[in-house]
Amino acid sequence: MGMQLDHSSLVLASDQQDRWALRALLEAPLFRGWEVREADSIERARFLMQMGPCDVLLLDSSLYRGSDPEGVSWLAAQQSAPMLILAEAEPGVIVSALQNGARQWLPRDVALRQPEILAATLSQVSRIGEMQRRAKATGEELVDCRRQINRLVSLLWDSVPGDGRRSWFPQRHMLERLDEEVARSKRHGDSLTVVLGEIQPEESAYASVESSHQLASWTVEKVTEGKRRCDVAGQYGPSGFILLLPKTPSEGAAHCCRRIKVRLEQPSQTLPRLHTSFGVVSLSREITTVKGLLRRAEEKLERAKTEQLRGVH
Repeated sequence: MGMQLDHSSLVLASDQQDRWALRALLEAPLFRGWEVREADSIERARFLMQMGPCDVLLLDSSLYRGSDPEGVSWLAAQQSAPMLILAEAEPGVIVSALQNGARQWLPRDVALRQPEILAATLSQVSRIGEMQRRAKATGEELVDCRRQINRLVSLLWDSVPGDGRRSWFPQRHMLERLDEEVARSKRHGDSLTVVLGEIQPEESAYASVESSHQLASWTVEKVTEGKRRCDVAGQYGPSGFILLLPKTPSEGAAHCCRRIKVRLEQPSQTLPRLHTSFGVVSLSREITTVKGLLRRAEEKLERAKTEQLRGVH
């Protein structure tokens, strides 16, 4: 008898070459209650979890073999879904994954040969995630239709918000460019700073489609005005932005953030009062990878947003 699952959402993160077997397995009647979205990289899995509901992240060892602990840690920091890792019985890989945020491990060959075990494990991991969300008590409800979200997320992966004539790039391009800048900075010994930013309208009810478009256009315009020509700016998440500042140490990045903050928070006739928060991280001996930079920048951004909220109230 199959598991009775109530329309849960699953992100399958696996190398394209190895994903066909798992995809075929998840299309079986036993998994009829699961809505599956696929990612061929850790970056895309993170993006899918940012943009829509997700109950479980199923990470295949084809994308993680113990050599990239920052990748698992970065995914776990999203906190929107618990992670189940499929891997062979390699202690180093398993211990590293569990230490960096994975909730459970299942042998890959067992999952493929015994789908009932995979179904039961997915159900258990999903319940863990539900308890985590209740404990966190965010109070947020995501009510959009999941099929519409899947279609829109696929478009957003390659889309550009705001005025397409400006030098404003989609998140996928920004992640690829960041990888290039990290490699270039390491090769030449140059400074590199990453800035994550987010604008918070003072009015909590400011959430219509029209107002969101106005805010996105405002962000594109003001960030583009405030950055240097050599800096690269673009989308990050549903309401944030990312700046890549090559050959710029943290002091220069702080000056750039102050300049952009002034522009973003200047009075507008069509927008409420705005508050801007930043997470700024520079490449260093301790932080050497793309995922490490992004994870620490996200942590700093969240702290800045919390401090900003306390200051407002």
